[in-house]
Amino acid sequence: MPAQDSQDYDPLYKIKPVIDHFAHVFKRHFHPSQNIAIDESTVGFRGRTPHLRQYMPQKRHARFGVKLWCLCDTETGYTHAFEVYMGVRQEDSSGEGFTYNLVMCLMRQADLLYQGYHLGLDNYFTSPQLFQDLYNMKTTATGTVRKSRKGLPKNCVNASLANQKVCERRKRPLLCVAFKDGINQPIFLSTISKGGYSDYTNSRGKVETKPNVIDYNKCKGGVDLKDSKLYKYLAERRTVKWTTKVAFALFGTAVLNSYILYIKHTSSQNRMPRKHYMLSIIEALVEDYRPKRPSHKRRSNAEIAASREARIEPPSHEIAVPEDVHELHKLPKSKLRMCVAGHERRVRSTWECQKCDVGLCAACFASYHKKKTE
Repeated sequence: MPAQDSQDYDPLYKIKPVIDHFAHVFKRHFHPSQNIAIDESTVGFRGRTPHLRQYMPQKRHARFGVKLWCLCDTETGYTHAFEVYMGVRQEDSSGEGFTYNLVMCLMRQADLLYQGYHLGLDNYFTSPQLFQDLYNMKTTATGTVRKSRKGLPKNCVNASLANQKVCERRKRPLLCVAFKDGINQPIFLSTISKGGYSDYTNSRGKVETKPNVIDYNKCKGGVDLKDSKLYKYLAERRTVKWTTKVAFALFGTAVLNSYILYIKHTSSQNRMPRKHYMLSIIEALVEDYRPKRPSHKRRSNAEIAASREARIEPPSHEIAVPEDVHELHKLPKSKLRMCVAGHERRVRSTWECQKCDVGLCAACFASYHKKKTE
């Protein structure tokens, strides 16, 4: 194993088999719907890590922890691919930036390029060059974009708009839309949306007119949906080992993925709640390790009556012990005596022979008196 300051050092080597196994299994057993999303997920941890711990103030449940990049199905929240963030160790091999390489890496890992999927991204990943290259690979995308990205039309970046107004510019398949929504003026990029407006019904049942690119919200929440389901029965526990925390987080994601597959392939009448499903998994895992209880055959009434008749009742009067009988007498802990049976070391005993008035161990009692009578 290379030294930690070496470029070839892999900080994930302790749990690399677990990561590789789940990355293969997640991709093998599920085909996502058309809309997919890439976003970050956090495994809370405040201990020491080899340059993996991140500080994320916007994450209320875990501001410190190990960051996972996840590619999820928007409809179900199924985690199809993931990457553990390793910080500055991940080099820029393409010259387009870390986020460009990350999106391409996850899409190739999931084998979803050239298949007509639609990808939802936030402004951390979105760039015109990324969307154009994805479109060339038969993958459309929609997302908000930061004003500092290269290649954006200046008319949209510097537009001063009235409320609910838009500024749209198109370059071949790439549509750029600046939309004034109250005090905010986000900029959208899309290679699938049309220009113009459409009517939408909000959560209160009111019809509103919004730009067509607002459909971005329907394809963005895959990772958030996964996190909301995962945190309902969170399996994280306090530990001083970050490898244990990340490994159990992957186990929890695997259980959630298996439940999503169970829901998809089971009729609604026979479905178990998620809590009962998880308990059934636990019982199946510990079944081989549970010690078998000894089976006792129940006695018949005749056997019980026979045993009662054969029972000997104890005498009602005390039996006198002859004076020449040697017997052990229990001593209190404050009055221990030395055993005289001839140990190599000095042994203090809680027993004594009252007739001989000597201290003896329970194991030495018979042999001592046998030697004495010879």
